[in-house]
Formats: sequence, structure tokens, C-alpha cells
Amino acid sequence: MLFNIDFKIVGERLLPWFLNKTGLAAYVRSIMSSIQVLADKLLNLQQDTVYYLQYTGQHKVMEVYLNSIYDPISQRITITENDISAIDDIQIGLSGETVPENIQIGLSGESVIVNLAIALSGEALTGDNFTVNIPASIVYDDLIIDAQIRSYIEASKNYNILIF
Repeated sequence: MLFNIDFKIVGERLLPWFLNKTGLAAYVRSIMSSIQVLADKLLNLQQDTVYYLQYTGQHKVMEVYLNSIYDPISQRITITENDISAIDDIQIGLSGETVPENIQIGLSGESVIVNLAIALSGEALTGDNFTVNIPASIVYDDLIIDAQIRSYIEASKNYNILIF
């Protein structure tokens, strides 16, 4: 590993051979021990960062993440998409115009599969984007699981937790 360095050995090997018999080797080891503490913290930070970057906000990946933490054996935590079809279609046109059909935004030749929801400044679209399904037998802290999920999802996404 790149950050897994034993600085006591580095200090001893950089010391000339004829100074190893003197008390200078012990002095170098004592100096290197404080550097080793910092190197161990850097190694822990690197390992935590690599673990964090293994997961994304994609729902299947987030299921794997939550199951690895809370239910590593049974893998019963699932994430389901909520139906957003209840959002009314928006008619776009000048005032007084009649818009004959719904406007779909996409590249030519694409089939638009997601409804477009537009809101005014200060308005919020209500509803949760997805649901995290957690069995009742799994013990978790609401604040901690919220922080874990929010660290991966987009800021505008909402979710709810369903205990089954």
C-alpha cells in the first residue's frame, strides 16, 4: 500500500551503519514514532475515502451499501422508486393560446419516459422520490442512516423509510 509506511524502519535504514551503536538510533526512533502516528492517521483517512468512493447515489448501489452496514447476511434492505405520475402535466404557451397536446422535451427520435415537472421560484414539488424498505428486525439510528443516505443522493431528492 502506498501510505502504509513503517517510519521506524525508514529512520533506522537512513541512519549510517556506524551510528547505529550509539544512542542516536533510539533518538531517531523516538522522532519517527510521532511521524508514524500521523502516517497511521493518513492511512486510515485513505482507507475511509476509498470505501466512501466505492458507492454512489444509484439505488442498486445504495442498497448494497446499506445492506453491507445494517444487514450483511440476509441483504433484506431494498429501495423502490415512487410513482411520480401523479404530478400534473404542464401546458407551456403564451397567455390566451391553446396548446393542443402535451409538450415533450428530448432529443429528436428519443422517447420521453419521465414526466417533466416545472415549479415557480419558492414552490416545492411535494412527494418522495424513493422509498427505503427496512425490515423491523434491523436496528438503526434515524439520524445516522439519514446522514449516510444524504451523503450519496442529490440535494433535491426526498425519500422516506418504510419499516416492514
